[in-house]
Formats: sequence, structure tokens, C-alpha cells
Amino acid sequence: MPFFRFMIHGRDPRFPKDVRGFFTTRHAYAATQEKAAQKVLARLEREFTVGASASLWRSEAPNMSIEDGWRIGILQLRSAPNKGSTFCEP
Repeated sequence: MPFFRFMIHGRDPRFPKDVRGFFTTRHAYAATQEKAAQKVLARLEREFTVGASASLWRSEAPNMSIEDGWRIGILQLRSAPNKGSTFCEP
């Protein structure tokens, strides 16, 4: 199965657009890019509601959008960790 990397923007639905959010890059494998994107978004939703980032986020599930996505080779998996986010708020 192919691997895909995605740049994702999430925002807090309790605030106006572009007030509180995050950016992250994640990867997943699946038969198609669309299925890999679904896997990544589902994992991020869990991470921000009950997982490692929930204590920092302290809100409901973020509204997320895929900014960009592309196919990568198996050797590129180590070039970027599959965790971490950059938070932005005023």
C-alpha cells in the first residue's frame, strides 16, 4: 500500500475563524489518498479530544482541513515525525 503525507490545518470551532488553531503534518498508508486522509483526520480528532493533545486543546473536536497531500516513499517516513502540532492563538 502507498504512503501519503498531509499538511493539515485545524481550528477551534468555539472561536471565530483564524483565532485559535493549529497546523501539523502527518502521514498514513492506504489504498488511495482519500482513504489515507480519512485515517489521518480520524487519528487527529481522537488525539485532540481524548489523546495526548487534549490537555493543551481543552475544547471540542477541531474543524480540520487538508491543506495539501502527496504520495511519499517508505524511506521518507523517517524524514518527519508523525506527531506534534504548531498552535496559533492571539
